[in-house]
Amino acid sequence: MPASGQGAEDWIVISRLQHTQGNRGELFGEILTDFPERFDSLEEVTLGNLAGHYLDYRVEYTRWHKKGIVFKFAGIDSISEAEALVGNQVLLDPTGLPPLEEGTYYQFDLIGCRAVDESGAFLGRVVRVDDFGGNQLLAIQPESKPEEEFWVPFSKEHVCKVECTRKEVTLRISQELIGLNRKG
Repeated sequence: MPASGQGAEDWIVISRLQHTQGNRGELFGEILTDFPERFDSLEEVTLGNLAGHYLDYRVEYTRWHKKGIVFKFAGIDSISEAEALVGNQVLLDPTGLPPLEEGTYYQFDLIGCRAVDESGAFLGRVVRVDDFGGNQLLAIQPESKPEEEFWVPFSKEHVCKVECTRKEVTLRISQELIGLNRKG
């Protein structure tokens, strides 16, 4: 369970429980991880919801179903018990994540980073990483005009440097790119 002072934003969401599955307390979850093999060895997870409620559950088993994962938690043995968990997120402590190859990053490493241009001028903050089927896009929100969020492709052409410890991303972008991709 998240430690005192540690919220869900510090944990990694690997699944969202979407609906009950069958009549024995199983739940179907959407897969929200690039490492789905981790579901095969889960023994315990923390479930959390937007209201900030967290509960630890022992995982009896998981099984693959269509494009998702079915969870069976100890003590959840009926549809009504499972319905109470629908909508919760399945969370993992980020300290247990596998290391990545150099030049690759977890999305949570990028979210919240200061976005600066090559001269060091502040552009805004990375508020999320969007994936519309091609290159991933960094959604940058300027502090002066938060409604004028813009996207920058997460590519070598546009991302010069990522410094996770400093929470800073250096971008090579033009004003035309900012204007072209502005959401506001």
